[in-house]
Amino acid sequence: MYVQLQHMLADDLCKEVMGLFSRHREQGGTGGQLGTAYRRQLAELAYHRQAMRLLNDEYCFRIVFVS
Repeated sequence: MYVQLQHMLADDLCKEVMGLFSRHREQGGTGGQLGTAYRRQLAELAYHRQAMRLLNDEYCFRIVFVS
């Protein structure tokens, strides 16, 4: 676990991804209630596109939790 944490804190790509997440979280583009998803659609799409551009050489997938 410590090796993974060290990697996340030291790797430049991880820092960029966390920065991207933080910026888009403030704008409401990182998810929320299913009932209000239509309001966030454009913000989530912008976040998704920027993340895919940033992680173009990585294997990425999107996880959606519905409860």
